[in-house]
Amino acid sequence: MCAKDHRQWVHFYEPDEQIIRVLNNPKRYLPILKKFYGVISYDFSIQRKMPLFMKINSIGISRALGNYWQQNGIEVITNVRFNGEDTYDIAFSGIEKFSNIAIGTLGCLKNREDRQYFIEDLEEMMKRLQPKNLIVYGYMPDSIFGKYRDQTKLIHFPSWTSIVHGRCK
Repeated sequence: MCAKDHRQWVHFYEPDEQIIRVLNNPKRYLPILKKFYGVISYDFSIQRKMPLFMKINSIGISRALGNYWQQNGIEVITNVRFNGEDTYDIAFSGIEKFSNIAIGTLGCLKNREDRQYFIEDLEEMMKRLQPKNLIVYGYMPDSIFGKYRDQTKLIHFPSWTSIVHGRCK
């Protein structure tokens, strides 16, 4: 968080171990985050083979921190992290239909099986939440997201790895 231009949103689409310091001491980072337009809530990894309690914990921590920021005057866009139908109820609960939401695709599309699960999960999220705007951080192939263009405004931000390796699609 060394940005000099505060006319932007802060996101946490980084490896969990690199962003954990904010989670461990949110009060310390509050004055810094308040300088920006707002925050996209944490994106903790959820692996398909994780026990359900760990998936729920990851989603819960993200929501609790987003709530903390909101209670302290920071505008928050909820990051939705899902991974399998056992996560749907918790992943989508408390999010208003037709709101602005964000998702990250890093690690979700790396092979055929992961891609198929992601497509099913995304379809369920779109059906339940019907977001007004969907911010997508990471790879956003038209073969997956194209069918939602008439339903919602898609806002794409390539991942830092895509930028570094020149794969900004």
